[in-house]
Formats: sequence, C-alpha cells, structure tokens
Amino acid sequence: MLVVLIIICLLAGLIMAAAAIITEQQKSWSTRNTMRVVMNLLAGRSAVAGGYPAAVEHPLAGSAICAAGRPLYMRAIGGAVSTTGEALMVENSTWVAGAESRVLKPDDRFDGIVVSQDLPFLFGLRRSQCSILGGTVGIGTPAVTYPGITSYRKLDRPMPGRATFSGGPAYGQADYPDPQHLVSPTGEDGSPERSLETVQRRALEIAIGTGGLDELRRLRCIQEDQGTLILDRRAMVLASDTSPQPTWSPGTYRRADTRWQRYRLRGPVLVDGWGREMLYRSQPSPGLLSAGKDGVFVCDPGPDGIISSSAATVETTRSADDRNGMTDNVTTDPP
Repeated sequence: MLVVLIIICLLAGLIMAAAAIITEQQKSWSTRNTMRVVMNLLAGRSAVAGGYPAAVEHPLAGSAICAAGRPLYMRAIGGAVSTTGEALMVENSTWVAGAESRVLKPDDRFDGIVVSQDLPFLFGLRRSQCSILGGTVGIGTPAVTYPGITSYRKLDRPMPGRATFSGGPAYGQADYPDPQHLVSPTGEDGSPERSLETVQRRALEIAIGTGGLDELRRLRCIQEDQGTLILDRRAMVLASDTSPQPTWSPGTYRRADTRWQRYRLRGPVLVDGWGREMLYRSQPSPGLLSAGKDGVFVCDPGPDGIISSSAATVETTRSADDRNGMTDNVTTDPP
C-alpha cells in the first residue's frame, strides 16, 4: 500500500510539473501570437498612413520632471544623467557647455524610477528601448499636479561658425522658444478628454484601427483596468494588487518604504502572456519586445531578489547572484 501511495505522489508531482511547463509555453506562445497580430495590424495601417507610428516614452522612464525629479539613467560610459533641470535633446552634448548632464542619449541605461534599482523590469535597458506603443502626455495644468511623461527641449545645431550654443547653461525658453524647440505633448488637466487613458486609446486606434483594438481585446492582450494612480500619475495600482510584498517579484517596483508593489500602466496598454507591458520601437525598424517569464529585460536579481550590478555595465558584467535577464526575452526580431 505504501508503495502505491509513493507512486501516486510521484505521478501527481510529475503531472503538476508538466502542467506548469505547458502553462509557461502557452504564455510564450500567446505573446508571440500577439506580436504577430499587432505587427500585421501596424503594417496594414502603415500602408495607408505612409509609415509606422512613432514609439513614445515608457511612462516610468520618461523625460519630464516629477516630484522626485526625472527617472534615473546612467551613461553607458559611467556617471549619472541629471534628474533636475529641463532635459535637452541635442546631437552632440559638447554643444551645450555646462549642461552636458541634462542631455538625453539613446544609449543611456535605465537605473530607476526614484532610486536606483527600484524597477528591475527596465533596469539596465537602453533609453532608446524604453518605449511603448501608444500616446503620451506632456506637462499639464497645473504642472505640480500633472507633471506629465515627456518634456524636453530639442536643439538642432549651433549657428555657423560657433562651437557651442548660446544661452548657456540654461538653454531655455528665453533663447530657444517653446514653439520651435519644446517637445511636450498636450498635458492632462483633469478633464476626461485630456486624460492619459484617452490619449492612449486614441493613439492605438490611429495605429491599428478601432477594429484592431477590438481584436486585441478578444485576444486578452490589452490591459485597460482602472485603479488608484501612483508615481505622479504615471502608473496605477488595482484593487486586487494593493498588498505589497517584502521581496521582489516580476511586475513590481520598490516603494519608498522598501516594500514591493505590483503596478500597471494606465491603459489601454499592450501586454504579453504574463500580463506585463510590452515595449515597442519604431527605429531603426518597428518591433515589439517582451521581458518573458523572468519579468526583466536585462538583469534578473537572482535568488536574493536584489540587484547588485551597475546599470551602466549590466549588459555584459553582472555581480553577486544577478543573472542574465535577456535570455528569455521574446521579440519580433529574426533569430
């Protein structure tokens, strides 16, 4: 009898393990199928519109300044990007003498929302990859309530014969007026028609069509629930996700009290088979990217759930028990 019970227990364990594997395979398959459908929808619309939609900044990794400053980035060669002062977009940072630390560079590495390593999901990812499909908002009215996601001043190149721009170190509105240089979409003001949800929905409808959005809803790869706004209105917490955790798990960020909270982006947002937002790029070619099962794009915190590596070098050099988080990423790029 004991032998029979042991065999039954072993078989039950094998069945459960097999079921878990199948479930993960289904999530991966679902993600790849979603990507295929979305890329087909984008291709169809691009044939009419004359091009693919531009990617927009990930809400937790944008260029606008919120209460705690701008999200943290590290230079690829080391050193921190400034979290204060208006962000600048310029081809050569030496052209803005005294403000080099405020320049946004495509190869900057994401370090955190408020403090370093508080969002493993994006940690170590290049700025050029921290983007999604949809719409975005700029500085709203009032700015203290609606800080927005995207806001930076774009400068083309110095006047002929000059090695640097004039107007430093501010390089602000007085010398480079908003209509020509400020990149900041319409911001929120408390009205439904200017909310991020409305902006996001309209952007997706333009990108893939109303019918396309309905198709993605049927595939259950669109998240558009309502919740309590957090992180300066850039994300939300659902009623079902209000219990924070003592340790990191995929889909969470570290709060000021050091506990880990599950977050969602304000929808409608494209999500993968694990329910986490997918990234989208429009340059150099359109594509989608999922973090996969481990819930991180570059660095898996490992068994201790703590990142020990530097955002600037984690792509190639990991410390302590940190692991390569890129191995299970799901992408539309060819193998």
